[in-house]
Amino acid sequence: MKERKFYLIEEDVVPEIFIKVLQAKRYLATGKAKNASHAAELAELSRSAFYKYKDHIFSENESVSENIATLAFTLDDVTGVLSDILGVFAKSKISVLTINQNIPINGIATTEILNEKPKRETIQAVTVVPIFAPMMTPIA
Repeated sequence: MKERKFYLIEEDVVPEIFIKVLQAKRYLATGKAKNASHAAELAELSRSAFYKYKDHIFSENESVSENIATLAFTLDDVTGVLSDILGVFAKSKISVLTINQNIPINGIATTEILNEKPKRETIQAVTVVPIFAPMMTPIA
């Protein structure tokens, strides 16, 4: 698989079509457009141009937030539970960005793991790995 590269470019030098694609995406995200065709129309952009570039052009924070998931757990205060969870992430090649674990109170600690969203094939691999159900419960 080819490695993806990203660049930061000042808006002044970006071709107008790319700015319009970002506008159309913003219309969709804010609900000002009911669908992609409507968003393209509002941005004065052809549908084909929108579809051609929509998955390749991102605003400065859009690409980051789209690919991040937060998982929250309630863990029993048992040695090795968090380590076992992180082992599942490692085996599945899922990047962990941050871990926040509170001090255990009454034998229970809440934990949040911020990670990159895995690709579909990785998700299938994770589901077959035992996740130590007696020791942890996802927070609803």
